Amino acid sequence: MELFHKYQSRSFQFALELIAMLAYRDRVPRRAVEQLANRLGLDYADQTLRPMEEAGIIRIEQGDCLPGTLGGRFVLPLSRVEENYFRDILQRREAACFLSQEEIEKLKSSLGTPDGTQESIQLPGYAAQAMLPQRENLRVILQAMRQGRMVDYEYRTREDRRPKSTSAVPWKVEYGAFDRRWWMIFYDPAQQRTIKARMENLSHLRLGKPAGITEDEIEMAMDRLLEAEPVVLQVTPTRGALERCFLTFEDQLFVETHQENREAFRLCFRWYQFDRGVILRKLLFLGPGVTLLGPASLQEELLALLEQARTRQEQAIL
Repeated sequence: MELFHKYQSRSFQFALELIAMLAYRDRVPRRAVEQLANRLGLDYADQTLRPMEEAGIIRIEQGDCLPGTLGGRFVLPLSRVEENYFRDILQRREAACFLSQEEIEKLKSSLGTPDGTQESIQLPGYAAQAMLPQRENLRVILQAMRQGRMVDYEYRTREDRRPKSTSAVPWKVEYGAFDRRWWMIFYDPAQQRTIKARMENLSHLRLGKPAGITEDEIEMAMDRLLEAEPVVLQVTPTRGALERCFLTFEDQLFVETHQENREAFRLCFRWYQFDRGVILRKLLFLGPGVTLLGPASLQEELLALLEQARTRQEQAIL
């Protein structure tokens, strides 16, 4: 988002995102505040936090941020562009995953009449029939996240379609605009491992017992699963290659984006070990305008995949 909002100061963006986090949390831990500042490249976060505390917007206790003394929640008016995007989102069938039809119609009416400048966001057409998760399942997951509880659920695998039962801590819901798939990432504290599953393979979700693990502990466990060497891409801005990269890897942790010269951009993002297979498949989609500069392990695996594809094609011809 930095490329789209580079006109905003990092400090202002930091303040807005912190306010947004406090809109649904009673406390933002120090670690989460530090991670937000690092992600925005802000090395003087205290110079933003102090004025916010003095104005009563936030309170700071032992480094954690809490809602301030002003009371209520901050609601920022939508810009015309944001209204158009929100209107477009409400038109999509994915909106029914979170809102009832009555809620959708009420929000549409509150946005008023389009100004004629709205353009629909174009997504890959081949993914239009992707299966949507049930709204009740999403609500159970989000409620468990807010309350710090585990989720009891049944799942099926590609190899075995018989349902199995388990419990885990919900960590992250992912929706890919590229393939329009819904993914759930759980953390199993007993086995200290992550579970990444397609939402359509989960069923009978219900609130479980208190997780007994803090958000900081989950964040630290997930950080240990980050690969040491980031993915580095060089992109020639032809035929929408740059936009395709952002769309394809929207759920990754971008750490560097800059224009090297008039002919090339450089993108760099951190990635999780459990995403290796997904990243390899997505790299194959990007086309000749994108070059994988590193890491070497992914380069080797990508070459192996291409060699396998070439061998299968030759055998098919014979």
